[in-house]
Amino acid sequence: MERYRRAPEPLWNEPIATDLGIQVGKRLGMDEADQTLERQIAKARKLDADLTKIDPLATDAPRDLASGKAYVVFEELERRFGPGALANASKTDLR
Repeated sequence: MERYRRAPEPLWNEPIATDLGIQVGKRLGMDEADQTLERQIAKARKLDADLTKIDPLATDAPRDLASGKAYVVFEELERRFGPGALANASKTDLR
């Protein structure tokens, strides 16, 4: 009998959930939300200053880099397309 093997968690699941919490905190005016975001992006930039040299999908990519780069992308989506951009993209993806 084969053992059930769970598929690996998609790379972006954890950062998306954390970003949701950060965005809610920011909208509620919580300073800790911005601090958490800045701290995680800083950890990623310590590993790859401009976030272009290390592939976050590589098997040996540090988790802090993958998460930090995700937050940079999420912030850019919000900047370009307004509040809720990530949620709107997710809704579109589900249709």
